[in-house]
Amino acid sequence: LEFDVGGKYGNIVVSSRTPTVLKGWRIVAVNGGYTRYGNTLAAISAARMKSRKFTVTFRFGDEILEDRTAVSDRKQLAKFDNERVDIESDRMNSERLERERLERDRIERERLEKERLEREKLECERL
Repeated sequence: LEFDVGGKYGNIVVSSRTPTVLKGWRIVAVNGGYTRYGNTLAAISAARMKSRKFTVTFRFGDEILEDRTAVSDRKQLAKFDNERVDIESDRMNSERLERERLERDRIERERLEKERLEREKLECERL
């Protein structure tokens, strides 16, 4: 590749060795298949394994590169953005559930420790 990708989801051009690809562009599709956040490199690798030549579709900011499929791209990007929101919502829900589980575990450990201390206190009083 004549550009490097990075960023939180691995879909941002962070450096480019060609004037046709600019730093900051987002990869939204590889060989016409829209990529989800986080699997851009996997999609590029798969495309490279299938063929030496492949296409990469970019998006800069909120503007979509205009071409003959711009309307379809907008619909796909809207769907993609909705999926991203769903993924983020699922992630936040998972994090909340994990925090709740950790809190329950902490409370249970405290309860068990309190019971252990009470047992020890009772044993000491018996002696």
